[in-house]
Amino acid sequence: MTPAESMKVIQKLYENGYITYPRTNTEYLATAEQKKINDMIQQLRKLGYKVEPKNGAKNIYDGSKIESHSALTPTYRMPETDRLTDKEKLVYEAILRRFLAVFSEVPCKVERTKITINVGVPEGPGMGENPGNAEEPEAGENPADAECPGVGEQLRRYTKMR
Repeated sequence: MTPAESMKVIQKLYENGYITYPRTNTEYLATAEQKKINDMIQQLRKLGYKVEPKNGAKNIYDGSKIESHSALTPTYRMPETDRLTDKEKLVYEAILRRFLAVFSEVPCKVERTKITINVGVPEGPGMGENPGNAEEPEAGENPADAECPGVGEQLRRYTKMR
């Protein structure tokens, strides 16, 4: 999916009320949003997600690091997945998965990718993270390295409940 396609999909999800304002440059939430986020977490807990509020957590709630809009998050209005296009599902699940990773009861295992790019200048490293798509932990591994909670099955269950 190209960046232009991603922006169109994100804009549509926003206009339909499934995600918060997408034009943000922060990963932080305003302290004033804690009650709203906690209510959202309680809704997700009812759907079977293992998430917990992190009240006062400076690494999540920090208004000093927000210029105009808080981090992109899902809203109370969860989509019926059978009404989303494949691209909309992909983008929505990525946003929801990231939200779940932040509020997961157990630390999440993250798949890291490192690439080297050479475009006529000296080579330099590039890095990226993909929460929730890492392999299942092997027997005997530290449980703190467990994968983030899955999204697809929970969304299918939610759709059937509606």
